[in-house]
Amino acid sequence: MMIGALTLGSGAFAANIKTLEALDNKTAYVIKRQGNTGSVYGSLYYLEGTDVCQAKNSGISAESADAQWSIHYSASEKGYFLYNLGAEKFLTANSKYQAVFTDEAVKLTPVFLETAGYWVLDCGGNILGLTKETKGAVIFADDVTRQNYKDTGFCFLISDSPNRELTAEEQDVIEQKILAGREAALQRYVDFVAKAEKMLDKASEQAYAGAYPLWEIKEMLESPDRYTLTQFEEAYNRAVAGRLPQHGYYRMRNQNRPGAYSSNLVAVKENGQLISVKLKTPTFATASEDYLEDLSIFSLIPEGGDPWNVRLYANAPGWFVTCGTSNNSKAWLDEDPSKATVFNIDPYNDYKRQMRLRFANADEARITVSGNNELVAWDQTETAMQFWFEEVKEISVTTDANGYLSTVLPANITLPEGLEAWVVTSVRDGKAYMEPAVDGVAAKTPFIIKGQPNTAYALPTVGTPVWYPSAMTGSCIKAEVGARQQLVSTPQGLKFSVEEPGTVNPCTAYVLTDDNTPLEIVMGADPESGIDEIEAESGLDLFDLQGRIVSGTPRPGLYINAATRKVVRVK
Repeated sequence: MMIGALTLGSGAFAANIKTLEALDNKTAYVIKRQGNTGSVYGSLYYLEGTDVCQAKNSGISAESADAQWSIHYSASEKGYFLYNLGAEKFLTANSKYQAVFTDEAVKLTPVFLETAGYWVLDCGGNILGLTKETKGAVIFADDVTRQNYKDTGFCFLISDSPNRELTAEEQDVIEQKILAGREAALQRYVDFVAKAEKMLDKASEQAYAGAYPLWEIKEMLESPDRYTLTQFEEAYNRAVAGRLPQHGYYRMRNQNRPGAYSSNLVAVKENGQLISVKLKTPTFATASEDYLEDLSIFSLIPEGGDPWNVRLYANAPGWFVTCGTSNNSKAWLDEDPSKATVFNIDPYNDYKRQMRLRFANADEARITVSGNNELVAWDQTETAMQFWFEEVKEISVTTDANGYLSTVLPANITLPEGLEAWVVTSVRDGKAYMEPAVDGVAAKTPFIIKGQPNTAYALPTVGTPVWYPSAMTGSCIKAEVGARQQLVSTPQGLKFSVEEPGTVNPCTAYVLTDDNTPLEIVMGADPESGIDEIEAESGLDLFDLQGRIVSGTPRPGLYINAATRKVVRVK
């Protein structure tokens, strides 16, 4: 009978393996690629005289040791290893991503896809696959292909090999080879740490995300006998994932076309367009009328729990980056998360901090910078695709001549010692009630600070917000807003100034109101304060906290009731 593409001996019955629990160290297995497209060879085997693993649909016997594999579980290493019984070696990847035989024990992670009914085989962090060329060489997938298991060239059936069981002695030989190959594996981690530490030597790159966090694996290498190879690999994978910008706030800078690094800043224009401009560090809360850009702080929102796949979120406008994959499609912002483009963070070099943003649904398309300094899609690799994610660990703001500043920022911040802060928690009957802000303020929450006159203060950014109800709103971008009252300072203190509808600069806080009488400031809680909670489908006309009308069903959060000009919370 025929199983897959292998001719089995008379009377032999092979069983497809569908769970990890069904794998056994005494069983020899046949591994065959599944797929219906391309001229791809199927069953994996060892060809004597070559180190590169081969694959064929016919012409080899399942009873040959060359086509038989041990999927050996090592209790001491708490992991699986893929071992060819003909080559008497393990499988790994070379620099060309070819699957080659090696004496070094390389951990295998077998993943069964229940919906598809196939296995995905991860050898040392690389997915096993088959080339579509006719040579039959087995390959490993790169990080791009690893994201897409739908490519059937990377799906396999595992079945029992007939008439073959490994003796206890044969199993022990494999186990001893795993233990003997431990030193080579450990040396690989030592070499990784040495190369990665060189990234930390360049003072000019200290501000940029992309260095590997090494403390865990370095600590393990001090006492290696206490850890298994599986634990080392897990620590290594955490270090690799940890170099990618995943959380916090970043500015994006890029190589300037035609290629000389000039630290151009990716700027969010008021019309939602993304451009690359050679600018100084953004100025917060003191932007002039002719300021060229809006505040350009981005966050990376993990997509599907994978830190490599992210949506790019512009914090100031609160919108997501979106872009078509056809060449020269411009990158814009959209408030609808479902329209956000999903990007794969693609490190440009293992030991440098440049990143590229590849479209998750298009293998070749990446974001680049056009000759007009616009961010666009492109399908040819070039230096203008290299971005630096500059970590925004603090935001610098400057008080005015009276020591005050009224602002709203696109990031959660804490308050340094010696700085007083308040929020306007209620506006009622011509009075604005101010309460102290103690530890910090959440992003998009207008607040007031008082310190020394004409003094710059560094406000550290944090991940955990400190929420306060706010009767003020504001815009982190340049925007057109309606009639309002803004806080201004005098030598005697703060007061409200009535403003006509018009343009506000980035980081401007205000109260939307048609009342021409300046609000009276009251320091302390409103005895009748409280924010009404409403249902999302209540049908009210609402503004968001940037003063923009909300269309459709609002998401949970704080809004302004357009009828009453009061802050409400959507549940």
